[in-house]
Amino acid sequence: AAFPGQLFEALVAELPRRMARLGPRELATCLHACAVAGLEGGEVAGLLLRAAQARRGELEVEHMRALHQVVVLRRLARGDREAPTAAEAARGADADGLAPAWVADLRRAWGREKARPKLPSARQRAVSGKLADLGVQHEMEGPEDVDICINGTVALEVDGPLHFTRSTGRPLGRTALRHRMLRLQGFKPISVPCYELDRIPWWSSTERKRYLQRKLALRETLRFSKRDTSTYRPLPKPGMQSRFD
Repeated sequence: AAFPGQLFEALVAELPRRMARLGPRELATCLHACAVAGLEGGEVAGLLLRAAQARRGELEVEHMRALHQVVVLRRLARGDREAPTAAEAARGADADGLAPAWVADLRRAWGREKARPKLPSARQRAVSGKLADLGVQHEMEGPEDVDICINGTVALEVDGPLHFTRSTGRPLGRTALRHRMLRLQGFKPISVPCYELDRIPWWSSTERKRYLQRKLALRETLRFSKRDTSTYRPLPKPGMQSRFD
């Protein structure tokens, strides 16, 4: 398992030599790949960011959104705020040598994408309905595009099949990156993967509530009838059978 990681690190180390050949799309793609691999904090990523800034006039909106994620990850990791400060504006550069005005442009490109109207998925609506039945206050399509936000801190992400590899069910890089960003932004991300939710029959309202009780670690005993109650127990670990197998 270590070999792919070592190979990727070797490829990243080679980038500075080839940077002059990289266009805006290649720069953004390489930086996003570094972020997915958790290597966005290194010196190479800083060099790539400054190279992208030098070609800011050639960047398309999709490139700017990818670059914004890398910039935010680097800023939060070193304890800075997401947005440039007045002190950085006065200096004309942040710790990476990036112009605050350009960082703000990236942030605006990201914000425009997040501000577009979105329709919750059927799975989102189903989970929201069960949360309402449980008396859990929540917000659909919350801050930072969180699928379901609880108490302003819990980010419940209802992840469909496009968030996972088809063969192993592991989260895709972009999904893992999103969850890491949410944690750095102060959220507690909790994934409700489709392969767990869809195993519970849609007509079994009681079992879906029981599932969410365990997913969210709700300690209050649920009472479905005089005989049927549910107390909190952890969900089975990956690879273990559940009551639906």
